[in-house]
Amino acid sequence: MVTLLDKAHGFERIVGISHHDCRAYKEAFPQYTEEQRRARQIDDLRELIGEMRRLVPNVEVEAFFSEPYEGRIRFVQVTARPVSA
Repeated sequence: MVTLLDKAHGFERIVGISHHDCRAYKEAFPQYTEEQRRARQIDDLRELIGEMRRLVPNVEVEAFFSEPYEGRIRFVQVTARPVSA
């Protein structure tokens, strides 16, 4: 589906965002603590980056985790996993 959409619309940039207190993750992983869910969400964003770079090469791919911070919301940039040699 992603490659079809890219061919039809020509992606210039892909941005993935996950957020704190996500109900989908709470329901999927009720046994996890909030910190474990956060780590899982960040790992999933890293997988998203890798998969999008594989499916849509030469397109900028970014990912962020949004969370409360000092009474506001901050967006923490998630980086891709290092490429194994």
